[in-house]
Amino acid sequence: MEKTRISILIFLGFLLIACKELEITDLWTVEVPNKTNQGIELRSISDSITEITLENHEDALITNVKEVVRIDSYFVVITFDHRILIFEHSGKFFKVLGRQGDGPGEYRFVSAFGVDEDLRKFYIVSSRKVLVYNFEFELVDKFTLDFFISNLSFDKDKIYVISYEYEIPVDGGFATETSMYILDKNFNGLDSIPIRRVVRKDKQAGWLGYSKFISTNGFDDFIYAPVATNERFLRDTVFQLETDRIIPYAKLRFAEPHLDERGIKRYMIANIFLTANYLGSHYYKDGNDIYFFIYNRKTSKAYNFKGGPLDDEGDTVVLNLLDAKSDTFYYVKTDGFSNTSKEEQNPVIGIVMLK
Repeated sequence: MEKTRISILIFLGFLLIACKELEITDLWTVEVPNKTNQGIELRSISDSITEITLENHEDALITNVKEVVRIDSYFVVITFDHRILIFEHSGKFFKVLGRQGDGPGEYRFVSAFGVDEDLRKFYIVSSRKVLVYNFEFELVDKFTLDFFISNLSFDKDKIYVISYEYEIPVDGGFATETSMYILDKNFNGLDSIPIRRVVRKDKQAGWLGYSKFISTNGFDDFIYAPVATNERFLRDTVFQLETDRIIPYAKLRFAEPHLDERGIKRYMIANIFLTANYLGSHYYKDGNDIYFFIYNRKTSKAYNFKGGPLDDEGDTVVLNLLDAKSDTFYYVKTDGFSNTSKEEQNPVIGIVMLK
């Protein structure tokens, strides 16, 4: 039966604002150099690399990968056209999960995907609609919420939900509001924290390509919610989640100037995350090129890549977070065309554990 669950909203104030406004002192600050590292091999910064070629199955032909998630001995591959494909760790195709549509048990698009290891369930979110599956890939529940979900993360007895709402008419233009909801494991509301409101004269919204806003180092949880539109300052601080508050934790200091001669931000920060041993970020600089910054908190060694390090074939690979607790990342590499069949091949997924 379709269920609607209404969360209890408790206003705690706008906490996540720019460091410039907070005037934070004595905040842990990490320099992001203007210069990039060239020719760094992935193997030189990794403990292990495993490449998996995804089976070229007629029901699972892939052009672009949006996200890869690991569930037990399977990889869940979410594509940009919102298909959810399940592969074994060997790369063998297992099944297509769910159906796209508006009917019961169907989804139109994937706005968020979350895994609860403790309950051995995972959640497909399509706007306000939530489909619940067990680790045997069986649909076990479905319900709707009274707010949009852009990201969800599970931690002990809580669920953290990030919600973006766009183009809200307000005095002076249109607002984009970002909020965090804290829920129990039944998706009942515990708290609501307004994160920010950005007001523009025109209707404008954007997405920077990354949707993991909450990360963990194995002990603490951290949040960075990006702004994909132009502003006069840089939101360069990641915050730590505590029981009843959110506090500034670390700041990335990017090279000046932050604005170009037209007043446009030179840096668009897509995420700032923490893992067991690293602080990292994906960001765009002076246009559409993606950069990847990674800082080893044990050795204080930092790398600033345009794109990413080089694989064994000398190709640049972009690392994405897979499991923060174990410093594990993944990359997606298009295999090109088979020399024999001339058939387009499914991508290769690389699983990387950093040193």
